[in-house]
Amino acid sequence: MLNQAIKIWSEKAQQLRANKKRGYIHFDQKPNLVNVCKVVSNPQEIAGHHFYPFIEKIILTPRYKKDKDSGERKKDTKERSVMYASHMDAHIYSYYNILLELAYEEKIKEEAYSKFILAYRKFKDESGKGKCNIHFAHELFEAVKEKGECVILAFDISNFYTNLDHKLLLKSWKDILGVDNLPEDHYNVFKSITRYSKVSRKILHEEFKIEDKQEKIKRLCTAEQFRDVVRKKGFIVPNKEGKGIPQGAPMSGLLSNLYMLNFDKMAYQEIFEKQNGLYRRYSDDIIVVCSTQQQREIENWIKCEISNQLKLEINTDKTEVTYIKLSDDGSLRAFKDFEGNIRRNAQYLGFEFNGKNCFIRSSSLARYYRRMKMRVRMAKKRAERTTALNKIVFKKKLLIRNSDYIFKIQQGSNKASKSKYLTANFVTYAQKAAKSMKEDKINKQISPHLKKLHQEVLKKIIK
Repeated sequence: MLNQAIKIWSEKAQQLRANKKRGYIHFDQKPNLVNVCKVVSNPQEIAGHHFYPFIEKIILTPRYKKDKDSGERKKDTKERSVMYASHMDAHIYSYYNILLELAYEEKIKEEAYSKFILAYRKFKDESGKGKCNIHFAHELFEAVKEKGECVILAFDISNFYTNLDHKLLLKSWKDILGVDNLPEDHYNVFKSITRYSKVSRKILHEEFKIEDKQEKIKRLCTAEQFRDVVRKKGFIVPNKEGKGIPQGAPMSGLLSNLYMLNFDKMAYQEIFEKQNGLYRRYSDDIIVVCSTQQQREIENWIKCEISNQLKLEINTDKTEVTYIKLSDDGSLRAFKDFEGNIRRNAQYLGFEFNGKNCFIRSSSLARYYRRMKMRVRMAKKRAERTTALNKIVFKKKLLIRNSDYIFKIQQGSNKASKSKYLTANFVTYAQKAAKSMKEDKINKQISPHLKKLHQEVLKKIIK
């Protein structure tokens, strides 16, 4: 298993380096991969390794929510804390993530419930191609159609990563390795990911006068500055809560699956085997499909087990109940209420389902158009600082990032096909979903995108 883990880690590390990922600056410099390999493959080195604090970045995401009382859409801002480890630490976490992942997959490979744990895992279809959220959502919605009249229960766990109990996580870690006590190297990694420390990115950039897009900086500060400034000025904030792991660490996703392992097994037995319902979990999002007669019993069971077994709480504000009922014309329709008076689509993994058709989530579509407009504004600012000739270049980049124009570029010259902008985008993802789900409704949702982009470009750039 160790040799296999080294091979997988080495391939991933080289791919990240080739794609210029982990381009952020931290307390250390980017290490040589040969030296990293010597460290991660040596348990004694890891057992004595001193981990740097995580750097915390607060991401503000604007969103629009419908007021429950007035029905009006109001703007809200979601704060999300993302932490990233130093370069060497990130490689160590990646390696131990692979070690635990191999042990985790080995443990559950023969279990029937394993195919219903969807996040941070690799699935392939019958042809050998990888599966993604498109396939997971489509499979669930098709299963709902087969079930007929039923209820869809969507649960969300409150502050999932910040509330994972350290004692329970340690037990899960030991169980997956099949040991009574963690080896010293594993225990040091466990301590670093649970008793972690963090430093605000904003404070660090202000202290060392670093611009967000400043180039040619290999590290935030020297080892002496870290000791004499960062540590002495009290910038380091330790986690002393006895719970929580940093969201954004290379192994946080896998640890969440370890933490939920026993619950997944029990949920499968209780909901699928006993109640003939459907159970799926994607990280902290749990979805259940059952009959209306079983609804209350299953709701209570999930809330009770999440609280008592996992020491977590279900976020009742984000819990959605959708009733799938037969309409007068004999087709299935989705409703908010049991009586079938108020229509509301079921939502899952970025898609909506009305009982008959699948759609891209309306909030995702709105976010795409907001980002498209923002990119046009940024292109205008860049274009104003250059010659008129270069404005065409900016327009081309906008088309590549916000439309299916990428396919035309890929079929062109070799030089163009190597452009760093040639990556999948929202439109190509939606087109892939429409094709995979055989859902023309999705194509209709995104059909105006090119017209709106051209209108925005003409309005914002061409004078």
